[in-house]
Amino acid sequence: MENIIENIIKREVKDSLTNHIKTVLFNRADYFKGSYYNNEFIIWKYSVWAGAFYPVIIGKVIKDKETPKVQVLTKMNSLGRLIQWTIMIGLSYALINNHIISFSLDPAHLLSSLGGLILILLFMMPMRMAYWYARKDAINELKKLINKNAC
Repeated sequence: MENIIENIIKREVKDSLTNHIKTVLFNRADYFKGSYYNNEFIIWKYSVWAGAFYPVIIGKVIKDKETPKVQVLTKMNSLGRLIQWTIMIGLSYALINNHIISFSLDPAHLLSSLGGLILILLFMMPMRMAYWYARKDAINELKKLINKNAC
């Protein structure tokens, strides 16, 4: 199983902000990048559909008596998270500074604060949805590659 995972990784790179910036700006190749060490791997592949919000797959090869298994989880890459946090903090600051979101407990302020929170969610949802769809595609592609190379 280790050889299969190592063969899936076409370019050995660390999971860092600079490598994710390079992936988005310059190196949009159609293969998995990442690293494999001690039965654990971190891989990613740029998704045109998701843009900067593509997933990073974190996996572990679990050696069982019968057949080895791969356990995976995902996270958004560090550049996508940085963009999300920047937008969320900037939008929150603007809404608080313009008194749309306030910390007063009277009903009028609560209603405008609720509207401000909904506005923030509306800005965040497309980024999260792009990540969720790219996550599903990346995991399915990894499964196909593992099954194809295992036979």
